[in-house]
Amino acid sequence: MLKRKLDYLSDMTVRVDYGIANGSHKKGFLNGVDQPTTSNQLLCEVCGDVAYGKHYGVNACNGCKGFFRRSIWSRRQYSCRFGGDCPVVKEHRNVCRACRLKKCYAAGMNPDAVQNERDRNLKNSHMVGQHKLPHRPKIRTSLRDNCAQTDTSLPNILYTGSGYHSSPILGGSNSSSCSSFIHIKQEIPSTPPEQDLPSPPNSDDDLYLRFYALEEHIFNNVEGVGPLLSAEEKVDMPFEFVFHEPTLVCRRYKMFFTGERILTPEDFIDGWRRHFIFFADWAHGLKDFACLDTDDQLILAKRRLVHHGWVSHSYYSMLSGKSGICFANGSYHPHSDSEDYYKHDPVIGQFYSDSVARMMDGLVIPMKNMKLDIYEYCLLKGINFFKEEIGLSLHGQQHVARTRERYVAALYRYIKAHKCKDTQTAIERLQEIMLLLSVVTSLYHLMNDKVEMNRLFNIIDFDSLIADVHKGTWPRTRSNSTANSVSV
Repeated sequence: MLKRKLDYLSDMTVRVDYGIANGSHKKGFLNGVDQPTTSNQLLCEVCGDVAYGKHYGVNACNGCKGFFRRSIWSRRQYSCRFGGDCPVVKEHRNVCRACRLKKCYAAGMNPDAVQNERDRNLKNSHMVGQHKLPHRPKIRTSLRDNCAQTDTSLPNILYTGSGYHSSPILGGSNSSSCSSFIHIKQEIPSTPPEQDLPSPPNSDDDLYLRFYALEEHIFNNVEGVGPLLSAEEKVDMPFEFVFHEPTLVCRRYKMFFTGERILTPEDFIDGWRRHFIFFADWAHGLKDFACLDTDDQLILAKRRLVHHGWVSHSYYSMLSGKSGICFANGSYHPHSDSEDYYKHDPVIGQFYSDSVARMMDGLVIPMKNMKLDIYEYCLLKGINFFKEEIGLSLHGQQHVARTRERYVAALYRYIKAHKCKDTQTAIERLQEIMLLLSVVTSLYHLMNDKVEMNRLFNIIDFDSLIADVHKGTWPRTRSNSTANSVSV
């Protein structure tokens, strides 16, 4: 008897070693389970990894099986930041959960099978409770993980159409037991497999409409009938004060970038002041700007005023059809190739020199060639405003970075939905639009140099507000910002 057992074990060991040595796990007998052959392995229909059988209706690896089960059981709601086209491969399958779940549905995974499996588990647990088995101090790991999830489980988040709001779990607080948590999720119907992407609407999908509404409101916000400040009347108040009281700089007269007359030094100063109000009204209308504290608001606004000016003047100059830079008061400085160039003011021509040429070649003409529409322009202005975080608090830096990322994603989704259906073409258009910002930065530095030169040679008699903004003397520290505010 003992000899027969030893012969059997010896034969089994030889069969296992032979299979491994030849690299062909054909009928390799290991713990009584046949191993799959390398030449005929099943592949996961979601990520392409090795699959060990069918799960919820399709060949799936253990990772995708568990991910799909957890998503259905916990009613997870995911959102893709890049239009729902992320590749799902085994090396990067955890990068985008929204696209991974979308591909699970596309592969044919059945959420009802997950619910049925869960119902059986619940039924078995109730039967165990009726037999009054000894109490187990620890709950199952998978259930404990599901109870601990806090990212976007449906019972905890309520989408109202205007955003996401905390929703208390029915029958208890966030520290409610696992049983009550499971009971709530049972009442929610299962997600239908034909649903394209089981994610709530992205709160930034209509961002381009909100930005356009803000732009339209600013253009229509015309107040005051009093006389305008003349160019000789100086605005020698600090930026930190007039940013919150912009009508001290200029009144809100109707803006029209028509280029009806040639720009003079007086028109330049008046147009600069009208843009200051335009910028202040626009910045105060941004909810993401209002989330910053006062010091961060002043630092960011002072830093980005000139950048906003180049973007907005370039776009409205492009719409006017004029070859040159148009101001909100109807005046414009013609480019050297314009038929009106011989009329240009020599002082303005000396001040701008090659700035207008760079604006035309780097901004106006590219905007015209790509047919940049008003919605893309509005989103570009938002991205341009939140482009850097120099001098901000730690919270301000983090908020600006997150906001910029959201705005770029919103611009991509708009392009994909309304301009380019093809993903690669949409990405190329996004890159083309984003390249405009590098030209804006170069014009910002060039203009600062011009204002500094003007201060030395007194080409145009600027007031201290214009000189202060273009010199870039914004507070580098929060204590300096506070000191400036107090001194006002």
